[in-house]
Amino acid sequence: MQKILVDGYNLLHRAKDLREVLIENIEAARQLLIDKLISYKARRQVAITIVFDGRQVGMPLQQQVHGLTVVYSQPPQDADTVLRALICREKNRRKTLVVSSDKSVAEFAKTMNAETMLAEEFYRRFLQSAPHITVQDKYDYSLSPEELDEWLKIFNSSK
Repeated sequence: MQKILVDGYNLLHRAKDLREVLIENIEAARQLLIDKLISYKARRQVAITIVFDGRQVGMPLQQQVHGLTVVYSQPPQDADTVLRALICREKNRRKTLVVSSDKSVAEFAKTMNAETMLAEEFYRRFLQSAPHITVQDKYDYSLSPEELDEWLKIFNSSK
């Protein structure tokens, strides 16, 4: 299985529509990117880890969100340092794609035999026009009062 390591804020700043959200609300932009990656992951057999600089107070350093691993660096480390450590820990680096437009991160990944892709290219090719389906949208089974009444009539009439 391919592993994708994403430089979170680097990607947010490189994608125009995400950058516009980022200017208004950092949490909304982060969540939008996470949702897009979850949707991408649902369509492909890949493992994805996204790394953001600095965690917010009360947030864990790492969490799983619908199969996506979200990691926050802890000062004095930054996301680049965490990405380098994750690259080093990968057993099969040839099947690891590092998504970042940061030259130092990309060069390090290449020296470790990992694949690299510019953040803007990854976004354009895989996320920008992809359907935005969150897990909640995909499995929303809520019924209107009318639908509920109809189903109750159907099940009660069979007794």
